[in-house]
Amino acid sequence: MRYDLQTEESGRLRAYYGRLPTKALKIATLLAALDWAAETQRAKAPTIELRHWNRAQKIVESWRGSAHRLLAYISMSEMDALEERVLVIVSKAGQEGITLHDIGRRMQGKSRRDIERAVESLAAMGEVEPFPYKPATGRPTTRYQVP
Repeated sequence: MRYDLQTEESGRLRAYYGRLPTKALKIATLLAALDWAAETQRAKAPTIELRHWNRAQKIVESWRGSAHRLLAYISMSEMDALEERVLVIVSKAGQEGITLHDIGRRMQGKSRRDIERAVESLAAMGEVEPFPYKPATGRPTTRYQVP
């Protein structure tokens, strides 16, 4: 388990990864002790069996996944969060698309400049697709949709 955990590429979680095998062993010990206490014909001491280790490893793996999700969340910049919100709004608009003005109306409290930057960034990455729109009355505009 230690080898698998310490081959993590980023190193930001290296100290956390170093403690996970110990935590897995402690959990396996607790599981073995609980099984031992529940037995009517007890042995002298609890014995860690493969089923205890498997369960402990699953628990620790779920903690590892949670650590990665937390790291991704706290590493997300404010612009990344804004882009994510814009992408959700544009995807809900469907094939008819949505204008920059309508995106701004749904994102109260955000400046027009920040919203424009987020939309431009998403368009550059190919996450949203701009297309011209000419309404029956009024000026032509640009709408955005998810490709």
